[in-house]
Amino acid sequence: MPPEPPSMPLTGGPAAGAFAASAGGTRASWWQLRVAALAALLAAWLLGCWQLAGQSMWIDEWFTNLYVDISWDRFMPSLLATERRPPLHYALLKAWSMAAGHEELALRLYSVAMIVLSVALIFALGRRLLRPQAAAAAALLLAVSPFWLLYGRMIRAYSQTMMLALAATLLLVIAIRGRRAWWAAYILASAALIYTDYSGLPILAAHGVYVIGLWLGAKPRTWVALGPWLLSMVAVGLIYVPWLPAVLAATDRTVRITDLGGGPLGFAIKLAMPLYTWSVGETIYPWNPLGTAAALTTGLLALWGLWKVWRTKHATAWLLAAWLALPLLFTATLLALVATDITFLNAASRTPGAAPAYILAAAAGLVAVRRRWLQIVAVICLLGGMGAASINYFTGVQFLNPIYALPTRELAAELAAQAQPGDLILSESDTLIGYYYGLHPGAAVYQDVDPQTNLAWIKEHAPRRIWLVTFGRDSTEGAFGTPELRAALEGDYAPASERGYGPVDPLYGAIKQRLTGRPAYSSKLMVEQFTAQTP
Repeated sequence: MPPEPPSMPLTGGPAAGAFAASAGGTRASWWQLRVAALAALLAAWLLGCWQLAGQSMWIDEWFTNLYVDISWDRFMPSLLATERRPPLHYALLKAWSMAAGHEELALRLYSVAMIVLSVALIFALGRRLLRPQAAAAAALLLAVSPFWLLYGRMIRAYSQTMMLALAATLLLVIAIRGRRAWWAAYILASAALIYTDYSGLPILAAHGVYVIGLWLGAKPRTWVALGPWLLSMVAVGLIYVPWLPAVLAATDRTVRITDLGGGPLGFAIKLAMPLYTWSVGETIYPWNPLGTAAALTTGLLALWGLWKVWRTKHATAWLLAAWLALPLLFTATLLALVATDITFLNAASRTPGAAPAYILAAAAGLVAVRRRWLQIVAVICLLGGMGAASINYFTGVQFLNPIYALPTRELAAELAAQAQPGDLILSESDTLIGYYYGLHPGAAVYQDVDPQTNLAWIKEHAPRRIWLVTFGRDSTEGAFGTPELRAALEGDYAPASERGYGPVDPLYGAIKQRLTGRPAYSSKLMVEQFTAQTP
């Protein structure tokens, strides 16, 4: 099976700005491409490390940290008992912590390292699938992506999933082009991908679309690539067999419709939101003109790029389209049917391995634009929206999911300065007040259990003051700070003060309430103080 042509033919003038490189394979263009690649790697590292320990952990990061701290003999039994995700990321992060440490900074550095590797891999993959200029543009776009600035720094499997998706795809392309010894590496990378995240399954299916596309385009048709790929999938399946019981246990849920998942609108939003967030992240509101312009520009460039690739390299176009579409359909369907509290706002984080396909398509479209002034406009739109989203990330504003930017560390320090022995601090576990407050010596009593147990404890110990920490004034069903708890305090305790931390944009709150049906609140965290009434 002959490989596809090594690159797309030039269709116009040079690309604009930092994404530009002169055509023709000259020595100047050779250096420009490598300087762009090095600049992308440096940007990814610097942005990834900037204020890396400044943001408080959110609940899922803390949950991941729990598995890092337990012993190896308890690792797998604990994971199988409590977690529904594959184990590889937890195991590798635990191994990393043995050398780098267990602090937030050390654990987040692992995720940053995965992003830097991803930048290198997308450049290498782009060189083999697209024009060299598109490879450089893709590396730069990924390096400064606000989406990966948010998710790529978290103590979660998002960045590892993307890195392995890129690695597996690159190894497949190398193996197909006659280097049969690379099939073993492809098998290992593919197995590692699905042992990291279930969203890797539709990515492997996209690889099948690519191989079949090459097979259909070969003259004469042979099994040179199709046969080895099928055997590779059999090998991956055998490697995955030990984890299948855990997969079946994870799917043992009641199927029902949640949030917007049941209607056409909800399903469409779950498909569209990843495209928006892959463009400008989740730290800029969709009604922000800069975010809208950047998202629309990215989408148009991706469509243009897919069309230009299709004209010369059908199989590559099929790969990018399937790599993008299959994980989106897979995730949107699951979020629409499986009983969970995951909303459309979380859809993009469930498809991290598909983001490179969107970036590669957009990069191909950018360098294929014929008119230089259009390229310049496109770059300005991209950098404007991405830059605004990045600034919002570091300043903690315009987060589509406020739980990612809770001012927990600051609140815990303030409570430590005000609370006294004999006081009681009650909080929902998701706020992580217990974790950060416990870092302060001489901490007052802290409880984080069900409301009934807390009420029994209050009756027994009669604390002088009670501090109630909730997600704003959230009255969602099952929330910790429900009116039931406040009503139980009436008579014995009197409200003394109330203060919000981290204001929430009113328009954002109104829109979210309309779409999700959940009560809106004005602050990310709300602290209410109750003082015991003297008889």
